[in-house]
Amino acid sequence: MRKLLIALVLAAVAAGAIAFYKLRSTLRYRVTPVRRGTIEAVVEAPGRLVPLRELAVVAEVDGRVAEVAVEPGQHVEAGQLLVRLQNRELQSRLRRAQ
Repeated sequence: MRKLLIALVLAAVAAGAIAFYKLRSTLRYRVTPVRRGTIEAVVEAPGRLVPLRELAVVAEVDGRVAEVAVEPGQHVEAGQLLVRLQNRELQSRLRRAQ
């Protein structure tokens, strides 16, 4: 019984050594010198984006929107035109007032 146990242990060690040697010989390494550079990564992930800030835009006068001058999410500067209102009614009010 003891001889059988020793034989099994030796067979397991031999099998492990052979497997390790074969695995080691199939591994390939690539050595590259270290250099500075930019790492660029693209991440695609499903999810929902939430704005950091949300503002309500209120016009000084009432009217219908004739043109939207910016796209959703576009960066805007202070004083930049966002929408153009139809001014037919305002023009007619002005003519009547004169």
